[in-house]
Amino acid sequence: MISNSIYAFLFLIFQSTITYLEYSINERFILRLSFIQAQRCIVNFYLGLYLACRDFIISFIWTCLIEVRFRSLELLSKNNNIFKKEIYAMKIFRRTKIMQILLLLILMISVIALTACGGGNDGENAEKPTIVFGDAGWDSFTFHNEVARMIVEKGYGYPTEVTMGSSAMTFTALRQGDIDVYMETWIENFGDAFTDAADSGEVVRLSSTFPDSEQGLYVLTFVIEGDKERGIEPMAPTLKSVKDLPRYWEIFKDEEDPTKGRLYGAIPGWVADEDLRTKFKTYGLDETFNYFSPGSDAGLASSIVGAYERGEAWVGYYWNPTWIMGKYDMTLLTEEPFSEIKWENGRASAWPPVDVAVVVHKDFLQKAPDVVEFLKKYTTTSELTSQALSFMEQNNVDPKEAAIWFLKEHEDIWTEWVPAEVAEKVKAEL
Repeated sequence: MISNSIYAFLFLIFQSTITYLEYSINERFILRLSFIQAQRCIVNFYLGLYLACRDFIISFIWTCLIEVRFRSLELLSKNNNIFKKEIYAMKIFRRTKIMQILLLLILMISVIALTACGGGNDGENAEKPTIVFGDAGWDSFTFHNEVARMIVEKGYGYPTEVTMGSSAMTFTALRQGDIDVYMETWIENFGDAFTDAADSGEVVRLSSTFPDSEQGLYVLTFVIEGDKERGIEPMAPTLKSVKDLPRYWEIFKDEEDPTKGRLYGAIPGWVADEDLRTKFKTYGLDETFNYFSPGSDAGLASSIVGAYERGEAWVGYYWNPTWIMGKYDMTLLTEEPFSEIKWENGRASAWPPVDVAVVVHKDFLQKAPDVVEFLKKYTTTSELTSQALSFMEQNNVDPKEAAIWFLKEHEDIWTEWVPAEVAEKVKAEL
């Protein structure tokens, strides 16, 4: 009776201790996991190791208690045969527990080996820092971000994030190092801010996002060439330059003022609006045209769409790349080639060439040198970008889906930017 009471007491203490330890360990382990800033392989390793060790220790303690009970019964059975059946049952139970311990030992070793080896690729990624892309909000910027991010994530294994904001805010963040990569930097638009950042070494230009960006006065091409499929005859067959516009003002007649034509201006608040108003007077267009402010980029785009659908003449400011350029055939009217002297004297030349570049923070050169090599080769064209933006507009999809479409449709282009093994990883994801 005494030995049974002691055994029951020990068993109660053991069971209570195990319950407390398991609750305590589980609670602390889960809390610990919430603070681990590691990849899945590290978490899996410790989780597997913890579970295997826990079960092994519990089974081992159980076996020790069974062994104590077994030895006690053997001593008692020398003087009393009533324990012989219980001893026989204990022998079987003890053998079962020993086998369980051996199996758990094998399982524990297997878990450690598999989690350590199986997480090899994730272990590599665990060492890779997060790359932060800046996004000033317009569609072409976001599109190029998504193309680059997909290649960086799927091909190179880096995690990425995006910081959004105005041009001024995001470029300041780039200078400070809070943003790593700026995929569409309109360098001329930043003026002295970019010059100061580049001269001080805060930012580094890697490549041209698209080297052929244009802005100026456009007409719908059918105004010059006609459109046989739609039954539209040429309206101004000799219209080639801005200086030719006064001869054709009547085909662009302003409904609100039929004595003059209507020329759609740039977006209010843009530098281009100020430049175009100066050109308007320098070229004498104010004598035959009214300068019409569209109010917004959406208003300007809708005026083009409406004129195209009605088959009417349209002339005004626009730029490339945009979805409008990807969807509609438009012709840029020529001006005198850019001259700094003429430009400063009444904007009497074409707009200065705009350098649209991939720019990174100086520390990014060491942070991800393999991605730097990729970005040095990253380049597209205004036409390709406009096609992607047009795909977004016509199919009502977001920039990420447009990026997937681009990577599928133009494999011959982007595979030249990266090593073969990186390209294969990206293609596998597509």
